[in-house]
Amino acid sequence: MTPLTPYQPRLVVVTATTDVARAATFIQRLSQTTTRMPPPVVVVQQKTQAWMPMLDGVVVRSDDYLGVVPAFTRGVEMALRAYPSAEVIACLHDDVLMQEYDWDHWLLRHFDNYPSCGLAGFGGAWGLGDVDAGKGEYRPTWLVRRGFMSNMPDAEVHGERSRIAQQVAVLDGFSLCFRRDFLIQRLPTEAWGSKHSIHTPGMYAGEDNLFALLEKWGVVHHAYDAAMGAFAKDLGWEVWYLPFECQHLGGQTAVGDAGYAEWAKTQTADSRGDQRFWEEAHGIIWSKLGHLLPFEVGHRT
Repeated sequence: MTPLTPYQPRLVVVTATTDVARAATFIQRLSQTTTRMPPPVVVVQQKTQAWMPMLDGVVVRSDDYLGVVPAFTRGVEMALRAYPSAEVIACLHDDVLMQEYDWDHWLLRHFDNYPSCGLAGFGGAWGLGDVDAGKGEYRPTWLVRRGFMSNMPDAEVHGERSRIAQQVAVLDGFSLCFRRDFLIQRLPTEAWGSKHSIHTPGMYAGEDNLFALLEKWGVVHHAYDAAMGAFAKDLGWEVWYLPFECQHLGGQTAVGDAGYAEWAKTQTADSRGDQRFWEEAHGIIWSKLGHLLPFEVGHRT
């Protein structure tokens, strides 16, 4: 597919929405805070058939709800195909309002300066996994993150405020900005043949991006951000927290959507809906990636 822009963008934004008005606000804020020409946006539009206003990008439509992971699978597949020049694929929830001006410039500059960075985002934690993970009977909380930091207006409510870019173990799923090579499961150049290349043989075969792999495993929503942190560790990539100012309205992309909540109940045998998705996602990811947990990056004492 030929890119829909007259230029060859290095950055593409992917989002998923069930609310055209919310997505339009998201896109407008992106355009107001980026340098010169905003990056193209791939929007996975679920359920609603209303017109999706776009400055530049692609709309992928679904007649029904998909769930967060399947929706981002489709958006990422389109971004990779439609924009072969894109080095960074920024997967952002549609309830994120960027407040950091020129954030696109600083994001790309970070990836240029840190070639081992495979994933960056605007909220992260230095620890992934309970310190007692793997001891005793399985609990979903074994996938907990430790030491969360952000530079959002309510940063202290969720953890602590940090204005310093730093390596972390895991990011929050509202902002997952991937280096293309990591997203399609390539190892960093310096990791080939080194002791840092400890990837699990066969785990990544057959899927063209990490979201597709999670969908194949059966993950619909939740804990995919923990999985991305574990994938990075397994493949030898660094994960970075960037202290960009932004506001995450929280939960509107899925859990806060009444239509999604009702749909989710129809997708589980016990009608527990999203709560069942949460339980299943944690169980799946622990079974596949639990051998890598717990771990810490840059733990401050």
